[in-house]
Parts: sequence; C-alpha cells; structure tokens
Amino acid sequence: MTQINWNEDMLVDLPTIDAQHKKLIAMCNSLLNAMINGMGNEVLDTLFDELLGYTSYHFDDEEAFMKQIGYPQREAHMVVHERLKNDVQIFKKKLLTEGVDPSDALAFLNNWIVKHIQSMDTEISNYAHSHNKLENTAS
Repeated sequence: MTQINWNEDMLVDLPTIDAQHKKLIAMCNSLLNAMINGMGNEVLDTLFDELLGYTSYHFDDEEAFMKQIGYPQREAHMVVHERLKNDVQIFKKKLLTEGVDPSDALAFLNNWIVKHIQSMDTEISNYAHSHNKLENTAS
C-alpha cells in the first residue's frame, strides 16, 4: 500500500468537512507519490508547503464550525490541531534533511489524518447531529 485510500469510514457526514478531508488525503497521496518517484527536495518542499497551507485553512474552517455549533471540546480539539501542525513541520524537516522511507511517511500521514478524522472529527459530527446544530450552518 503506497497511498491513503479514501473510504466511507472516513466520512463525518458534514459535506464541507468531508470534501476538505478528501482534498487533504489527495494532497498526502501526491506527496507520497513524489517520494516514491524520487522527486527532489524542491518538489517535496513545495508539496509539503501546499499540504501545510491547506491544513491550516481546513483547521481554521473546522474550528470556526466548532465555535458556531458551540462544540464543548473545541479548545481541546484546537490544541490537537496545533500539535498536528507541529508534528507535520517536524516530519517535513526530517524528510528534507535525513530522508524518510515512503512506508514510514505513509504510516505517519495515515496516523496523522485518518486517525484524527475517525476519532476527533467524527465526535464533532456526532455532537452537531445529536444536538440539531446543522440547521443554520454551511457544513
């Protein structure tokens, strides 16, 4: 397995967030493909910067949604977002300075995004749906 495969277990039943998650996974897969194909650090650096930029956009959007619905675990979730962004920065530095085996990169990215979606982001959706918080939201 050299990619993160999107599947229905990753759906959180919030269309905007689901679309963003799909894009994040596609970006992770582009990065993995570049690594497997031996692309140089310049390409990897660019792909990582794009991934980090979109991740920040997604996290900002998700945090605004949590605020809009009054999600009680918002602050804790935001702390996890910061930790995830820091982890990705550290991973990027390691990749560009020491190199990383694509299977290790896959494991890191899979843990970073898929586990987060299936645990913490699913909790946001469960809260929004169980508390009827979706009537006046864009997601």
